[in-house]
Amino acid sequence: ISVCICILICLPHLLWLYDHDFAMLGYIATRNPTGKITSILRHFAYPLKFLSAQLLFVLPAAITFVFFTKKQPKETTEKNTTATRFLLCICVIPTLFWVSKAAIFGAPVKSMWNFPSLFAWGICAFYFIRREWSEQKAKNFIRVMLYWSCFFALIYGGQCLFTTSLRFQSDCKQITRMLTSAYKEEAPTSELRYVAGNIWFSDMVNLYAPHEVKPVIWVNIDANPWFDKNDFEQSGALVVAESVNEYETYRQKVGDKLTPFKQSDIIYHNYFGKKKTRPVYWGVYQGEKNEK
Repeated sequence: ISVCICILICLPHLLWLYDHDFAMLGYIATRNPTGKITSILRHFAYPLKFLSAQLLFVLPAAITFVFFTKKQPKETTEKNTTATRFLLCICVIPTLFWVSKAAIFGAPVKSMWNFPSLFAWGICAFYFIRREWSEQKAKNFIRVMLYWSCFFALIYGGQCLFTTSLRFQSDCKQITRMLTSAYKEEAPTSELRYVAGNIWFSDMVNLYAPHEVKPVIWVNIDANPWFDKNDFEQSGALVVAESVNEYETYRQKVGDKLTPFKQSDIIYHNYFGKKKTRPVYWGVYQGEKNEK
């Protein structure tokens, strides 16, 4: 029964993937938009980076777990086979999958993609590593874990306060108005129908533009098969990047149809009211309707 319910829940998603040629899997397999690591080392660097991030995430809890418990005498009774298989399925197998993916394709893996599995590693620790602790130590363990949670919340809060990323503290409507106006000046005879670039910029313009603008992630229409490729090639697109390196990567991908970048400065105020300026790089993917 549980298998049937699982299939019914996943079926709409699987049908959507089938209708769109499993584009999501292609994105995961080749995700390396800025090309920071291009040598053979990427097949080793990205798995190690992923595993290091996972280890750092669980390290405070693991240290606390070991400190407040002591080793329990080895049990003679066998563990429940069903429970063991279940925990292996939700913990070990997903982690091995992401490590293998990073090693085989040499492409980065976001740490958060494995967080659902990582959260279950605590259950594995309690199940497979049987340790003794008193009621008082259990209370102390909970108290220390609360301290850890507050500590990491403060770190994240500090990051939000002091970050220079445009993804925080920015007036998205004002940035969108600036970019759409710049596109209109650069391609006055063409209606802005597509915006291309990284996920954040593409979706921001899509959300705040005065009319519908379709987001094409990573300037790769083939990886966005839900849009009409012929219409994209005819209409062209506004291309936006956070860095020169990112923009030049797009140019290497699509060629001379993407104009050299232009820089615009975005002015914003941080949480302390201090005025800040950040550059953004943009250009035009020239379609048949807006080629000069």
